[in-house]
Amino acid sequence: VKRLGCSGIKDILENKKLSIVDEQTILEISTFEAKGQTYQASTGNNDDLVMNLVMFGYFVSTAYFNNLTDINIKDSINFIEES
Repeated sequence: VKRLGCSGIKDILENKKLSIVDEQTILEISTFEAKGQTYQASTGNNDDLVMNLVMFGYFVSTAYFNNLTDINIKDSINFIEES
């Protein structure tokens, strides 16, 4: 689940479907790294905010969510549009 969530949020962020503007979340993302077969904050850092994004990334990629909402959130969300 964590791997799918990480992949999902990575895809959302890279496709500029969600912009992270809060400083603390940006800091946590910058210290989030692969460790063996998982992902977590580097030693001495937190990943609480990032893990919420990971759960969001997983949930919006599920068939359940797509059937529930009848939309593909990854294709339609735009929280902040670029000028």
